[in-house]
Amino acid sequence: MLLLQGMDDPSIKIAVTKQAVRNARAAGTAAEFRAYPGKDHYSVLTPRSDGGAATDVVNWLNCHRNS
Repeated sequence: MLLLQGMDDPSIKIAVTKQAVRNARAAGTAAEFRAYPGKDHYSVLTPRSDGGAATDVVNWLNCHRNS
């Protein structure tokens, strides 16, 4: 599981996302969390060159698509 969040996200507090990661891990699910400075709930999916997560998502999917 990959959880991404813009650090300027007004919709979901980072503490809530971090707790979701802890809960997933406690249940035995591999979980990664990445936060992106200057990004909000939607702009987090901009390309990595713009400080967003889009490239990270593609790379993560490529690494996990056959798992």
